[in-house]
Amino acid sequence: MVNETEHSGTSPRIVVRLLNSVLRGCEFVLDSGTTLFIVSERENIHAQSSGTVLPENMIFVPMEQGGVSFEAVVKNNENEKSSLTLRELKPDGNIENTVNLNEVIHIGTLDLAARFEHDTWSQDILNHSVAGIKNTPKPMEKKKGWFWIGVILLLLTLCITVWGYTYFNSQQRKILEISSLLGYKKDQYQYLQGRDKITYILANDEKSMYWAQQALVRNLPSSSVKVVNIPAEELRISLWLNEHWPSLKFHRIYLSNPTEPVVLLSYERGRLDNTQKNRLSELLKKEIPYADSIVFNQMKDSLVAKEAEQGLSKMSIVFSENKNVDSVTFVIRGEMDDSELQRIKTFVQSYYQLWGGQYVQFSIELNNDWLKGKSFKYGDQGYVKVSPSHWYFPKPLSLNEK
Repeated sequence: MVNETEHSGTSPRIVVRLLNSVLRGCEFVLDSGTTLFIVSERENIHAQSSGTVLPENMIFVPMEQGGVSFEAVVKNNENEKSSLTLRELKPDGNIENTVNLNEVIHIGTLDLAARFEHDTWSQDILNHSVAGIKNTPKPMEKKKGWFWIGVILLLLTLCITVWGYTYFNSQQRKILEISSLLGYKKDQYQYLQGRDKITYILANDEKSMYWAQQALVRNLPSSSVKVVNIPAEELRISLWLNEHWPSLKFHRIYLSNPTEPVVLLSYERGRLDNTQKNRLSELLKKEIPYADSIVFNQMKDSLVAKEAEQGLSKMSIVFSENKNVDSVTFVIRGEMDDSELQRIKTFVQSYYQLWGGQYVQFSIELNNDWLKGKSFKYGDQGYVKVSPSHWYFPKPLSLNEK
């Protein structure tokens, strides 16, 4: 990694070499200015950087245990070579030291060394980088081949680790950049990198989705971004399953954890063997680029229907239950005013949000009074307006009539 601060062409740049950690042997060229080294255990690095605006001149150094972060300050002195100062960042205060080049430097559990760009490493530095191998008793000649195989495997592992860490660092910076564009509301969203090289911003509802879209229109990100809301994504995936896997009997799709979507299958009708699950998982991951894996759970149809039945019973509503092969319909009957209809609508919406509408459906059949709004009565006199030009005046009954 190269510090991008402008530097004078008269002073040679400084090279820093890491002598331990998973990045052992990696070298970084430092220009004039300050470079931040974040040194910590692997699992803590993401937590430390999450939600923090980090400088561009930054290097992550994952450690197996412990670690002290520090700043490397390169100063270009007139008519002299550059100097290197290391500033240890500790909770109880910073410790600043100007270091000697081409010597082993210890900062916490990290060992490193520095030299001018065109110098060579001292023998102490080179010996330190292979400590633990040089002093190993020499095996027999026929075992030397295994030694070099081990060295090659170690180098391959190191290269893969460095590449993976560089990739992670790049994706992390991209997400930090995008989240910063959403300002004070950035913590209300989830940010996931898709396999299609698109960064997905997941909102909890439609209103939040539109707000994020407008914010990104005002501040265009440098990479591809797509804003979606979780309920709409759950519906989209359900419709895709109905179209491409019509034989699959499921209740609902859950994206409470978007990296691991849950397909809630019918226990009685939707069982899949391992081959079918693996095939469906691969297809779903293509439809959900931000998902790492697909989880299959099961729920009995009777329990899903029982939830609907109990909810309607609590509202003291007259209903009947019609069972079909692949569904159950609850038919709600009776005369209801607007408040009762709104109460039923709220219950149905809440039920669908929890269990989906793949198995249970609701139907409302109202008993309307055809005379409502058409009749008028005063005392024993009245009429019914049958049509715009037709009034019906019923004859009042008399007790004397036979």
